[in-house]
Amino acid sequence: VIFVKLFGYSEMSLRLPSVLAATLTVVVVFKYLSKRLDYVWAWVSVLILLTAQGFIGFHTARTADSDSLLTFFLIVANLFFIEFFIDKNKKLIVYFFIFITLAFLTKSFAALLFVPGYMAILIFYKRLKSFVLNKWFLIGVLFFMASTISVILIRELETPGYINQLLNYDASRLFNSDNTSKFTLTYYWDLLYNSHFSYWMVLFIVGTIMVVLKRKSESAKVLIPIIFLVISYLSIISLSEFKRFWYDMPILPIISILAAFPIVYLIKNYNSETVNKNYKTTIIIILIFIYPLMNTFDKSQSNRINAKEKKIEASEIFIFNKINENKNLDGIKVYYHGWNGSLLFYKYKLKESNQLIELCRENTKFNKNDKVLVSKERLENNLLNTYDITLLDELENAKLYLIN
Repeated sequence: VIFVKLFGYSEMSLRLPSVLAATLTVVVVFKYLSKRLDYVWAWVSVLILLTAQGFIGFHTARTADSDSLLTFFLIVANLFFIEFFIDKNKKLIVYFFIFITLAFLTKSFAALLFVPGYMAILIFYKRLKSFVLNKWFLIGVLFFMASTISVILIRELETPGYINQLLNYDASRLFNSDNTSKFTLTYYWDLLYNSHFSYWMVLFIVGTIMVVLKRKSESAKVLIPIIFLVISYLSIISLSEFKRFWYDMPILPIISILAAFPIVYLIKNYNSETVNKNYKTTIIIILIFIYPLMNTFDKSQSNRINAKEKKIEASEIFIFNKINENKNLDGIKVYYHGWNGSLLFYKYKLKESNQLIELCRENTKFNKNDKVLVSKERLENNLLNTYDITLLDELENAKLYLIN
């Protein structure tokens, strides 16, 4: 809302929060690692993160979704938790709860998927009592409860039925699928390996093994808790019946830290000379990351979208193109099924130029002279079987019909 007020209602304004959250995620990871480990580890980790397709892509850092904000709040919360674990500073518990609260207010129960990991760390290292039995924990819990309950109740007053939606849809995703696709237990692992983390997955596996083997090292204080957190989050989203390809975004910053370990180890062990050490390290890092960075830049700037996504968003693509061609869309009815967030954007955007479009769900009855935009094959068949219609315009899977 702030960015819309500052820069107007546009794609850019709605995407800026995601962009800034992703940028801050990179900055936070870099600053924390440069302080807690070293600059080489910080550079390698953030370059791995920046070249991870699952981080810089659709539904994540470059689009107007809430997942980028969720990822930012969770990485800060996770790092405060790890800092408490290392420094035993109980005031950090309050900061941890502040960012867990912000994460929950961003995407409800998705903010809690690291909780089993937190519990496992505290129990494994016998820190549960010191974490729970103090005033800072109580303050943190009260802040979380007061903030989340207040906002949920306000939202319920504004949109009656919100609490029911929260409990019966959001909270039940672990056990209920949307029945649109069948996913295997290894869905996210395959996704990370094949595209979202691609060639870095081998380093992630090697790095995790190295952490276990070197669990008494100084760096293990940071890395062992990260392994617990990765197992927690990845296990829950893998076991969940409801899956979406962008749900793995929150673990990408922390698995990047683990994936950096083998590269950092090689640099430090095979570049031990004191003369020109920094110069050689820089050259090595550039050589390793020049191709991944060029590849990421090419993918982000080309804005390529796969055939499946094109088909899903065909109506939005049609409207987008007609707006750019200065075509008048006033009065059209968009016949759709499923999520309508992007369609709402175009509805409000067109309203600014006094063009009113109507969003119609699949049980809508149309009248003579209605202009109906449809892209779903099943809905198009409904039109063909029910009305005498004439095709006015089309763009790939989207078609604009006149009801005769």
